[in-house]
Amino acid sequence: MSISLLHDSELSAFGSSIGGNVDASDSLSASLEAWEMYLGIPQKYPALAEYASFARSGFWMLRDAGERCRRIVSRLRSVKAEMDPQKVEHFALFGDAVCLFLVAVSELAAKALLVLLSPASKEEFSLTVLAILYGGQDNLDAAQRLRRIASSTPDGEEISIFPELARFEQLVRELMQAPLDGLPAALLAREVAFSSLQTAHGSDAFQAGIARTANFSPKFLLLAAEYLQRAARLPPEFSAEYAQVALTLLSGRTKT
Repeated sequence: MSISLLHDSELSAFGSSIGGNVDASDSLSASLEAWEMYLGIPQKYPALAEYASFARSGFWMLRDAGERCRRIVSRLRSVKAEMDPQKVEHFALFGDAVCLFLVAVSELAAKALLVLLSPASKEEFSLTVLAILYGGQDNLDAAQRLRRIASSTPDGEEISIFPELARFEQLVRELMQAPLDGLPAALLAREVAFSSLQTAHGSDAFQAGIARTANFSPKFLLLAAEYLQRAARLPPEFSAEYAQVALTLLSGRTKT
């Protein structure tokens, strides 16, 4: 399973060897209280249990970045009628989805960068991104044929097989400019998500630290949250808080 086990006494040495440490931080992602509240959501809201199971395990079993992106959108859409932005647990669930989505789309953007360092045209870029999203050109062609049949769309007429594709392509283009900032943006999304659960300590300083070391992470957070909210057809309140956090972090970074 590619899992390495370390004894507690070895963690400090291992952390130093990879340029990190095991010192306590004010990260909410390291808070047992926050995780217990988050993992308790399915018991409190049974209608979200299937999605929560996918987020906890199903997502991580998928190996293809494009499939991960597609599944997050489709699974979130399947529970859109249950999602209420006024419930902090639902807000946290959305934030975790943004986190997972950024993990997936960061990998997809890295693949696109390797394949297409300098696209000759917008059309070439779009076709490349779609091909990666669907696991290859053959899979993309099959998906387009199925969508055309299902929607009774005549041959030659343009069809859309992925929601909010223009926004998705914009996010991929932005991530290709700074692919190493995608995972810090994912961590930032989870920090904001867990902050809504009213845990014992705040993480403002930790969030600001991420924004300082990964300059593009607030921008990626904003774009990913807006995309996922629109693609999943959720109320705009879900992405509004992430936009506010991103703008605040960008403002603070500019002042410093």
